Amino acid sequence: MDGGVISGLAFVVIQATIHCPQPAVPEATRFCQIIEVPIRFSRTDTAETRAQLRSLNAKWRAGCAPQGGR
Repeated sequence: MDGGVISGLAFVVIQATIHCPQPAVPEATRFCQIIEVPIRFSRTDTAETRAQLRSLNAKWRAGCAPQGGR
């Protein structure tokens, strides 16, 4: 094999990897994966908005936490 064939094959593999659809994941699971990182505060947030964000982050973590029976 010459270098052109190997690099051509690598190109095909990379393109297939990039363009393959993601495996089917339930929406709730995907949502929990997305919100694993809490919403961060902004410099311009007020005390009220920071309290709201802390509350939302806590609710989302509680909703996505594994249940005790599993």
